[in-house]
Amino acid sequence: MINLEKIFKNKLTKENFVNVNFSELAENIVIKIKPKESNLKKYIGLEHLDTESLKIRRFGDPEKLVGDKLMISKGDIIFAKRNSYLKRAAISEIDAIASAHSLVLRAKSLKMQPNFFGYFMLSETFWKRAIKISVGSLSPTI
Repeated sequence: MINLEKIFKNKLTKENFVNVNFSELAENIVIKIKPKESNLKKYIGLEHLDTESLKIRRFGDPEKLVGDKLMISKGDIIFAKRNSYLKRAAISEIDAIASAHSLVLRAKSLKMQPNFFGYFMLSETFWKRAIKISVGSLSPTI
């Protein structure tokens, strides 16, 4: 049997940790689109994100949208920058239209494993910081 505790005991210490800025881990993708002019069939709004869930289970109809929105690609993360205390972030399994009140984030593979990025976004450490930097009283926004 492999003793993981023994393997990691000497390797995972705070002395080995390196502080990095969030911008080193992910990039904010800002591709604005007009929903009616795109070929995208699904809309992901903040109302379609569930608290502490990386899965998107609901979608909206792009035909009903007004104004510019953001494009999100398969594998990107949509992060609700409003009311971060609700802890809403999810991985898009398709190319879609995203709310302009969200951040579309993509892991920078040199510093962050893309498959791990979503789980990092659900960590308590991430949410504590996100909530702390939110501004406003009625609808705190990052």
